Amino acid sequence: MRKRKRVFAFYRYTECDSMAAYLEGMARKGWHFSGWRLGMIFEKGEPENTEYAVEVFPKGSEDDRRPEADAEEYGEYCEAAGWKLVDSRKKFCVFRKIREDAVPIVTEEERIENVCKAEFRYRLKRLPCLLFGTWTSWMNFLTGRAENWLFSNLMMTTFLLLNLLVVMEVGKLAGLAVWSFQKKRKWKAGIVPFFGSRNRIVCCWQRLRVIAYGIPLAMITVVFGITGEYGFMAALLGMIFLLFALEAGIEFLRPEREIRWLLELVVSFVILFGFVIAWIALVVAETESEKQQNRTISVDMGQSEEADLAVESFEEQESIFGTRQYIRGDYTVDTEQGRQTGEITVFVYESPYPWILQFLWGEQTDGASGSEEQAEELEALRVQTEHRDGWRRDVVLYQEQLLAVEDSDSLAEPYGLRIFENYLDH
Repeated sequence: MRKRKRVFAFYRYTECDSMAAYLEGMARKGWHFSGWRLGMIFEKGEPENTEYAVEVFPKGSEDDRRPEADAEEYGEYCEAAGWKLVDSRKKFCVFRKIREDAVPIVTEEERIENVCKAEFRYRLKRLPCLLFGTWTSWMNFLTGRAENWLFSNLMMTTFLLLNLLVVMEVGKLAGLAVWSFQKKRKWKAGIVPFFGSRNRIVCCWQRLRVIAYGIPLAMITVVFGITGEYGFMAALLGMIFLLFALEAGIEFLRPEREIRWLLELVVSFVILFGFVIAWIALVVAETESEKQQNRTISVDMGQSEEADLAVESFEEQESIFGTRQYIRGDYTVDTEQGRQTGEITVFVYESPYPWILQFLWGEQTDGASGSEEQAEELEALRVQTEHRDGWRRDVVLYQEQLLAVEDSDSLAEPYGLRIFENYLDH
């Protein structure tokens, strides 16, 4: 029969009374709380009606995994009042009643203040990083090219998750403010507040809380894999593994604050180095891919004309909204008047959603209505042509496709557009 067991149940500061009730219930079953070490540790003994008090220590730190000097001094003070310090973690201090005439450790007013301040500071500590990430993504969204977002599942997922997390955290802060107001109002009315739930001392959410926080990272990792960003996926998985290993090691070894900070600094450098390696690997892979994609495409232009397109760069993105292709290269067209050459840059957007293509039309043409005569000639919905700095630019909107062609040939004949119309079978 085992004499020790480990329980993974994670309580917030606002659930300190639920935690004390849980420890008392375990003691009545013969399992007595001995401290934290990668979970809550219970040792087998005789069933007892032990009374516990779980207090929030204002001088504690979120980095603490063992009783530091301030907590030990606080424990000595409380022991004189009839409460023995069992263990402490973060700002939690767990006491066991050792005298029948033990007096309360703190007043109810101090307790409410300690709990509210600790929970607010914990929430506020997480918010700045999320706000910065969300602000950065919004700036990128508002000032960058829209198609970079529309045709990238990864960027859309990251953007939506960041905004969702910010909304959740702000909602939790608002809920905490309401909760704090209600607790203080009950205390002023003479009702002793209970921190936590009387009916459900340990609920599933308390056991799965840490796993639930990892769901957004898992979703982003999956998106990395689906979109083929294996370098970044490996880096992210490596980061998650290192962070998990660091946290598990700290929870098990319970080092002092200074050693913990040193470990976190070392792991941060390792994670940064891993991302740099992943980025270099991605750049090298893309360079090799571009070398492999350098090819020449022959296109039958009709009317005894043949075109060769030497592709120098090719990129393709795909998302739930459709696909985007970017092609850059040099073309040569043999005509009756002689050989014509030029440089060409093409964006091909395909989407089953008309509003996506209409939006891209507005982005590409600054909202121009286009030429009806050209549209009828090309059997398209809209066509817009402009000449600028020796380049010809044609934007053509079809039923499920948008074609944007930039051609260095400033002549009236749109060879670049004709090449891609024939290439795409329009």
